[in-house]
Amino acid sequence: MSFDDISYPPDTFDLIYSNDAFLHSVDKKVMLEGVCRVLKPGGALVFSDILENPEAPKEVLEHIYARLELDCLGTKDLYTNVLKASGLSEVETILDTRNMERHYGMTKYSAQVLKHQELLGVVSEDFIAKQVSGLTKW
Repeated sequence: MSFDDISYPPDTFDLIYSNDAFLHSVDKKVMLEGVCRVLKPGGALVFSDILENPEAPKEVLEHIYARLELDCLGTKDLYTNVLKASGLSEVETILDTRNMERHYGMTKYSAQVLKHQELLGVVSEDFIAKQVSGLTKW
């Protein structure tokens, strides 16, 4: 199963919860429509995710796109428009960037220092370098 091909039948779930995962979908519109399709009427979708600021220059985001192998992260407007068109209503949105620098700074430090040797047993040095390059831009 993938984000873009959710194979559950319609109206399967009362609650769908996602934590920083939707941004990894290649086609966020298709993924969000699929999520709405499998959500029961009256059900709830709760998620946190990293959203793209539409005012951010694309060249600033290029390293992030490369690290995640995406061409966009998705914007609040994209998520809101697709979810509303699919019949959901927005209850609350909290935009909070206060911990991003600390979180991604620690992730970068772990990849470079704390867990570097352990990671090399699973992924290549090139993969780690690509991830660290993208993490530098957060």
